[in-house]
Amino acid sequence: MTIEITGIKTDLMAAPADMIVTTVDDDHFFFFVTGGDKNLDAVHFYVSLDGELAFLGGTNLDADGKQNVRFDVPEVYRKPGAKYEVMIELYDRADDNPDNDAVILDEQFYTLTYK
Repeated sequence: MTIEITGIKTDLMAAPADMIVTTVDDDHFFFFVTGGDKNLDAVHFYVSLDGELAFLGGTNLDADGKQNVRFDVPEVYRKPGAKYEVMIELYDRADDNPDNDAVILDEQFYTLTYK
């Protein structure tokens, strides 16, 4: 089964979207991971804004193959009128170096605009 990123959202109850317009007070965002592999119980993820690394982390995958993952946007990016291309990549290893023989499991692009 493949692992996929399904949209970003501003809170856990919101529907995942390809584009978000929000206020500069919003710094917590979520993306939803679906799918899974019985041999893979954790992934590492990178979030970049306009090509610049903004957040990295790792997460365990739930047994049902679904997981909400939180990431934060640093204050330096949260400016009125700022618009970013958000790239999220999932890797098969939980280390800080994706060039270290890591396999990209999924890569998605979204738009984040601050009003």
